[in-house]
Amino acid sequence: GYQAIEKQWPKFFTKTSVRNFRPKSIAQLNRGAQYFYDIPELTPYPMAQGGTGTEYFIQVAKTGIRYGWSFEARINDDLDQLMDVVRDFPNMAANTEDRKSLGQIINLATGAPATTFFNAGNNNLGQMKLTRESLLRVQRFLRTKRDAYLGGIIPSGTLQLVVGPALDGLANAILSASRVELTRTDGTKVVTDNPLAGAFEVVVNEKQIGSSWMVTPKPGTTAKSPLWFATLTGYETPDYRYLSNQGKSMGGGDLGPDDGSFDDDSVQYRARHICGAATGDPTLTYASDNTGGATEPTGMPTVADVTYSV
Repeated sequence: GYQAIEKQWPKFFTKTSVRNFRPKSIAQLNRGAQYFYDIPELTPYPMAQGGTGTEYFIQVAKTGIRYGWSFEARINDDLDQLMDVVRDFPNMAANTEDRKSLGQIINLATGAPATTFFNAGNNNLGQMKLTRESLLRVQRFLRTKRDAYLGGIIPSGTLQLVVGPALDGLANAILSASRVELTRTDGTKVVTDNPLAGAFEVVVNEKQIGSSWMVTPKPGTTAKSPLWFATLTGYETPDYRYLSNQGKSMGGGDLGPDDGSFDDDSVQYRARHICGAATGDPTLTYASDNTGGATEPTGMPTVADVTYSV
């Protein structure tokens, strides 16, 4: 059942694996947008410019839960009802993965952007309402980012607009419209092609409450992955087991775990899952609390910068 359960984190987290419980470095070599040089005859080839390494770390941890009941509870209740808790272990494992990962980017209680990652220091937190003009501004902001070391524009990959269910309809309406109405510089209006058509993929985080929204690269489409999820090699899926100390029948037959333990007749089940999540490079990310305030990251284009006149 675990494999079939839809999880939210794979929509925008890049998966990796670790070999133990120690922190793993997510090393990134910043090389910029380099190119080949023209080589005159009998002239040595120049060396490529060296990059600067950036390190982020990710670590897994052991999680789990135990559930059990007494012999009396089994007799007094329908065993199928008691077993519903155990059958829900796969859902609990999926919820654990989402909780660990989603907590890196949103406040799980309010849905607001997580300020440990989206903040002024990372230059990726704003307050714009979700509108066509806002997305045009964010698109230019992220797609014109330059490498801090060598100056080349950083390929942004496929950009995803991540929203919760509250903004699902609005996000799709903005991006799916084939034609939009624009205002000329003289104040008259004209209908033209939607400048955002195909610019973003809408991803709905079904577990995100509130009306915040964010833009991140699609996993696997850029070298600067901002979000990471890790599993432990050899323990990628949850482990489920029961306490098998019920003894044997006096007649020599085996007893099932639901017959209870030898010592106290209890029936106990346990689940274990090992995983972890972390944030990486914030360069190609942006999040808004959707309050409509004026605070935006340094370098964010203005509405005038992205207004199209026709």
